[in-house]
Amino acid sequence: MAADEAGNIYIADWSNHRIRKVDAAGVISTVAGNGVWGFSGDGGPAVQAQLQEPYGVAADGAGNLYITDRRNHRIRKVDASGVISTVAGNGVAGFSGDGGPAVEAQLAWPASVAVDEAGNLYIADTGNSRIRKVGVDGYISTTAGTGSGFSGDGGPAVQAQLDSPFGVAADEAGNIYIADTWNHRIRKVDAAGVISTLAGTGMEGFSGDGGPAVQARLDYPHGVTADQADNIYITDWGNGRIRRLTPASRHRISAGGVVLATGAPVVNRISPNAIVSVFGRGFAPEGTQAASPALDGAGRVATERAGVCLEIDGKRAPLFAVFPGQINAQAPHDLTPGTAQVEAVLGCGTQDAQHSFAATVRVADVSPAFFNFPIDPGGRNPIVALHAGGSALVGLPGDVPGVELTPAEPGEAITLFGTGFGPTEPPLEAGQIPGGAAELASEVEFTFGGIRIFADDILYAGAAPCCAGLYQFTVRVPFGFPDGYAAVSAAVRGVSTPEGPFLTVRRRR
Repeated sequence: MAADEAGNIYIADWSNHRIRKVDAAGVISTVAGNGVWGFSGDGGPAVQAQLQEPYGVAADGAGNLYITDRRNHRIRKVDASGVISTVAGNGVAGFSGDGGPAVEAQLAWPASVAVDEAGNLYIADTGNSRIRKVGVDGYISTTAGTGSGFSGDGGPAVQAQLDSPFGVAADEAGNIYIADTWNHRIRKVDAAGVISTLAGTGMEGFSGDGGPAVQARLDYPHGVTADQADNIYITDWGNGRIRRLTPASRHRISAGGVVLATGAPVVNRISPNAIVSVFGRGFAPEGTQAASPALDGAGRVATERAGVCLEIDGKRAPLFAVFPGQINAQAPHDLTPGTAQVEAVLGCGTQDAQHSFAATVRVADVSPAFFNFPIDPGGRNPIVALHAGGSALVGLPGDVPGVELTPAEPGEAITLFGTGFGPTEPPLEAGQIPGGAAELASEVEFTFGGIRIFADDILYAGAAPCCAGLYQFTVRVPFGFPDGYAAVSAAVRGVSTPEGPFLTVRRRR
């Protein structure tokens, strides 16, 4: 069953081989299937087409319906004009086709389908014990599962085992929920592709109401869905019940919401000591404006602001700012490359502390990026730079509304700012204010407008004495550099800053 934004309800009437609609006035009608067992109708009116035991249905925001035509081993689509077509499956039961067009792939007894905010389809490919994805480009891939069994929690979903999953759902944060039917569990694949168990012990039965969902027993769960309040609803088929998994907290981190704090272009990997931004909702009460850091008794940036903490791989991160929808923090200095789990904690340090669902972020040895003025979401933005020895900002007047800027001159030394550039000498810990020079432990290379900067013209490269996690670079603009916009990039340990930030250079007339 599915609902659209207009309030219509769609029912997979599988034994009548139809999809039926109940409109907002309570009137029922058939929108797909003529009631005759078989396969036909692609390219024509959906009400004249043949289906075979349609088991699941989903609706997107554009008025399209997606149907699991189970015994035809296909996913069918009914567009807003009522025309039906096949979007996945060639009609032959089996497993094939990943990496190619979905209409040429094999499915096996698909039971349900879901559509996410971006228009991607997720298929519970039950007979193959997999969740398959059809991207907006029409190509198919596997999101979760290698075949029948149970394994993989805490690791990549594509390497995990499922057992005849009947249900699949997607939420607005990019999570995928799976009714792992024969494993008697509900499992979750987060936006980073990591799988975990949300509910069920793996033993069939009924128990656990009022307690942790992972300690409850389910009995062949067939369906799963999520609402906008982060409640998870389970069709506990063997128990003849609908069960609800209520989140411990209403706050959550958005899909892809853990990034470097440098703005656009977005860098969705972090590194030790880097300054990060975490985006989501409900991190603090509405109106909270903890816009500057506080220092603890040791003179380091405090890890709690406005009753909020941020944990990265279980370590509390120093906090620079806390708002209802954003947290700015510094990554721990001892993170190891791979992935890290990020959780926002409300009421931290109290008995009522509430943790958000964990978000997964990639961790690199270094993740260099420059701070810039976020004018263009595409990433081509004026870089944040100072005329060396002062506080005047570099740039072309008018490039940043309300900010006074003057261009750099050829031969002038300027100061740039970034984060994620790696270890320094002496080494610094998260939250530590350098108070003096701490140069990069690795060599950094600069390019302005495609021109390599000589090492002698890199006057300082290291931690900014004022601030934890901030790097500053004093660099001389090449003599003879032409007037105009110069793309700025740097590389450390073989990793370059993202393309986009630029510097304005102009000779004084």
